[in-house]
Amino acid sequence: MDLIKQSMFRIIGLGIGLTPSGDDYLTGLILLLRLAKETDSTLKRQLELVLKEEDLPTNIISEQQLYFASFGRSKQQLIRLINNIGDDEQSINQFKNDVRLVQQIGSTSGFDLLLGISDGIKLLEEMR
Repeated sequence: MDLIKQSMFRIIGLGIGLTPSGDDYLTGLILLLRLAKETDSTLKRQLELVLKEEDLPTNIISEQQLYFASFGRSKQQLIRLINNIGDDEQSINQFKNDVRLVQQIGSTSGFDLLLGISDGIKLLEEMR
């Protein structure tokens, strides 16, 4: 738990913008892990405990974004992208469109969210 907590506190609030890049990255990562059915529940619980800390080093907007991500809730285009990852029936064009819609979130938020999702996929692969 301590390593996860230390790592998250190094990232939370890091960067510029209405929602700092570190918060967007964590949001993508947490959403991916939360929505993935095979995710280790211990890891989910550890992430949720960190997000319940009272003094997160970020602004209230990011705090709320991270809070809702811990329950698997976020912007519709982000949820749709994550839920459709690995869907064999989805066309590559639809997937590209879903990615483009996420990229359009904020100034850099979309890219930061996608990076968090990408790292979440890698983490799930390593956990298998």
